[in-house]
Amino acid sequence: MKKGYHLVKIHWKTGFVSQHQAERVKQWPHTTTSDVIDRIEQLYLKHTDQEVADILNKEGYRSGYGRRFTVHCVSHIRHRRGLKKYQSSKRKQRNKIIPDRGKTTALIH
Repeated sequence: MKKGYHLVKIHWKTGFVSQHQAERVKQWPHTTTSDVIDRIEQLYLKHTDQEVADILNKEGYRSGYGRRFTVHCVSHIRHRRGLKKYQSSKRKQRNKIIPDRGKTTALIH
């Protein structure tokens, strides 16, 4: 039997049994390749999703659907892999946690 094929037996109402080879169908045919996932994991800590998408497109990578990367696509992949979003230094400064009389208060603009 060839790799990637299954043996299928059909039991007909007449009692006849026929055997066939069927190619295994991929569960997720439009999956982004592992080299793209690895590249996103390398980039996401130092770059925003827009910057990651631009870098991937510049380097010639394509999504599982063969399309250019967008912010939404990078964000979706990151979310599915549990990778937290990069915050720019300006955003980190805006979201500083400041002590207030023994309590911790987050300053969010």
